Amino acid sequence: MAICRKYRLSVADSEDIVQEVFLSILRNEKYQNGQIAKPKAYVANCIFHEAEKHFRNKIRERKLMAIVAEAQDVLQTDETVGLLDLQQELEIALKQLTVDQQQVIKMWMNCTPYREIAEELDTNEDSVRGLIFRAKASLRKSLKSKKTTK
Repeated sequence: MAICRKYRLSVADSEDIVQEVFLSILRNEKYQNGQIAKPKAYVANCIFHEAEKHFRNKIRERKLMAIVAEAQDVLQTDETVGLLDLQQELEIALKQLTVDQQQVIKMWMNCTPYREIAEELDTNEDSVRGLIFRAKASLRKSLKSKKTTK
């Protein structure tokens, strides 16, 4: 826990990271069989990687919230647009994307790392970044056109 607190995480986030580290240790057969030469270094490395993943997920959450906030701004009319209306508009906009863009944006929204998305799609990370960029641009364009038609 003390190592997690060094990264200035909240107590709840630190507990989550520690739990994930313990789960990864339990899953690691080399650690269980005593085949790891420096167990303390291994645990510290696991904590570092879990903290890094935690920060990456937080950044993606913020980006996703920014897109949702932008979509809410775009869809605002004189009356307040309900959350269900926003969700419906986003679903319609998502359906207008290409199949690859839909797949990539859904994986991105689930905080899947670019590397894993690239492996899943059998492509490279730069292509994934491009697909995500174009998908977000298409979503923005689609949502803006919805606003002008209302």
